[in-house]
Amino acid sequence: MTGLPITGKVDKKTVAKMKSPRCGFQDVLRPSQRPGEINTNPKDVQLKPLSNVFKWPNNQVTWKVMGYTRQLGGASQRRSFINAFKKWSDVANINIREVGGGDADILIDYKRRDHYDGSPFDGRGRTLAHAFFPGSHDISGDTHFDDDEQWTLGTKEGTNLEIVAAHEFGHALGLGHSSNSKALMAPYYQGYDPDYKLLYDDIYRMTSLYGGRAATRPTSLPRVTTRRPRVTTRRPRVTTKRPSTKPSICDLKFDSLFMNGDDRRIYAFRYRKIYRFESDQNGIERSFTKVSRKVLTPRVPINTGAAVVDRYRRLYVFKGKLYIY
Repeated sequence: MTGLPITGKVDKKTVAKMKSPRCGFQDVLRPSQRPGEINTNPKDVQLKPLSNVFKWPNNQVTWKVMGYTRQLGGASQRRSFINAFKKWSDVANINIREVGGGDADILIDYKRRDHYDGSPFDGRGRTLAHAFFPGSHDISGDTHFDDDEQWTLGTKEGTNLEIVAAHEFGHALGLGHSSNSKALMAPYYQGYDPDYKLLYDDIYRMTSLYGGRAATRPTSLPRVTTRRPRVTTRRPRVTTKRPSTKPSICDLKFDSLFMNGDDRRIYAFRYRKIYRFESDQNGIERSFTKVSRKVLTPRVPINTGAAVVDRYRRLYVFKGKLYIY
């Protein structure tokens, strides 16, 4: 999530990143805590990654501003919110509209410190804003900005409201944080950019939820001359292929996974087999390939429980109370 090299040490770069301003949205959630819901179980300590499975039905979303900060004019804030939403609606097949009265899916407001939604702000710096995933909870989709921050527009001073809003609205529409440190949905604020854009990672994940925005049709269509084609009927050749035994990319029932320190690739143990994930030029894992056990170690046990590589690039494989490296 940070773009920092994995060293296993709390070095100066790690400490500096920990102190950097960022979104208050969690990078991981507890199993019983759905996005857009508040977890009140202190015993629920197991963590799992966020997943893009929450979206607004019918691709229709409404929003409303509940309150403005006094640091900027109301009209300029509203325009920033419109522009931020437009970043997403320009690429995804989702209709987002503002409503003046009544309820709305996404309620926008400014808050300070503990405002009773389970995610208190911390004053100026660090946590800038947060939003909740789509859902059925009263607070689902709502977006809050920390009013103790110095909100600005069109300057490198302070924190740019529109860029932060575009990030938070990504959450309100269903996206978790991105592991691409340059993406808009990266957890840390990257500073003011007057020409900020969505990266491929942002667009790909949002269109995976709502579909892509159809291209605009031309105003006039060329004349088409239709001719009857000559058709020759042939008996099709049927070839029976043996079904593949390779597991589906969506079947994630691996025993354990780890990142190899030598080639920076992700490997997975599955019963007696070892797989290596293959990523494209954007760093997205789209498939995996079976590899020889000799690539790692022939002594890996069956049905491993966990695997980890330490900062000395030693592989530890756990099974029950035993481990091997």
